[in-house]
Amino acid sequence: LALLMSLRRQHPHEPIYVLADTQTRDRIPKFLDNIHVRVDLDKYHGKNREQMEKEGTWSNFQMEKANCIDIALEKH
Repeated sequence: LALLMSLRRQHPHEPIYVLADTQTRDRIPKFLDNIHVRVDLDKYHGKNREQMEKEGTWSNFQMEKANCIDIALEKH
């Protein structure tokens, strides 16, 4: 939340794209406008790197960053 507030303060009119889980999305205040949230990370919720490495999902989780960038680039 602090990062979003800081970004919004420094760049009040720029769009911000967030890839999150449901719990994180629900914590983003509604007054922060022009924030585009996509919920795609629920499958990783509550897991740390070690757990994801054991499951074989760590690499997929890391690639979600690229997915978020792709979403932002499609819009802008």
